[in-house]
Amino acid sequence: MTRCLALWAAGLILLANIETAPAIAKPQYKTELAGHTSQVRSVTFSADDKLALSAGGQVIVWSVKTAEKVLALREDHAGSPALFSPDSQSVIARERTGNYLGIWSLKDGKRTGRIPIPEGLYCMAMSNDGELLALALTSNVIHLIDWKSKKTMDVLKLHKQGRGFFTESLAFSPDGKLLASAGGNEGSAVVWDLKNKKLIDSFSHLGSGSMTAVAFSRDGKLIATGGVSNNIIVWDANSGAMVQKINVFQIGVVRGLAFSPKDDVLAIIGGQPIVRFWLAKTNELIGYQGHKISVESLAFSHDGMLLITGGNDDKALIWEVPSR
Repeated sequence: MTRCLALWAAGLILLANIETAPAIAKPQYKTELAGHTSQVRSVTFSADDKLALSAGGQVIVWSVKTAEKVLALREDHAGSPALFSPDSQSVIARERTGNYLGIWSLKDGKRTGRIPIPEGLYCMAMSNDGELLALALTSNVIHLIDWKSKKTMDVLKLHKQGRGFFTESLAFSPDGKLLASAGGNEGSAVVWDLKNKKLIDSFSHLGSGSMTAVAFSRDGKLIATGGVSNNIIVWDANSGAMVQKINVFQIGVVRGLAFSPKDDVLAIIGGQPIVRFWLAKTNELIGYQGHKISVESLAFSHDGMLLITGGNDDKALIWEVPSR
């Protein structure tokens, strides 16, 4: 049984080290979304939580209520990364040929636009206000695209350049003023002030290799980071101070982190077929096994009731978020 000590107060999570394996419950996923033929690297919900998107070799949009396909883009047309447009009326995804982001209408599945981008797109993120789209490239450069004009407005070189170093995770602060990224640079994650184009903070897991995941809490007061170790660290976003380190038993490489809308649950995925939830109110770390192999992507619904995950088993699962 997992033992951890925590205090949830003044918007901060204070954690003691977690030194044992989490309790692994029976599969608690609500819905299985089967239809992919390769790993699912992108997942998200629409703004009204009625639709879910999963993307790997193919981009598929699902009805959350019925688990039926609403739209499936041809594999030779689009793939991961992918997300919904700010108004949730379109899908934005990397095109298979050429260096473009395509925009497809959910109404009829037709492509309505495309955005030229550099080669090597690895991941992307949209700001909460829908004004900025951040693209992380394998060349370790981040392009900021103004969504209204569909044009690049800034280019950020966040990490150490060179082979083997690239940004693996992006996260906007809730107000869209900051951008955090994780990847390369000898284990660090960094935070940029986007208005002043100024690097304002850097976080490192000393001696633990490079970062692979980063997330802002929904109130913007915390940043969680994880990497190629069993450790997750929660930081004070304002001071940059470490709040506490979470030792997650045998998780391996942390592939994704996400705070729930109320910031009372931190979802964690990594190199195991287990989805972990840290529950702030009861100080519990719970693990649910639904995927057959490692989990690659995750996202909370906007109401915080559901979590969608994508795995290397070519499936997406929708979970009911545990609470106590």
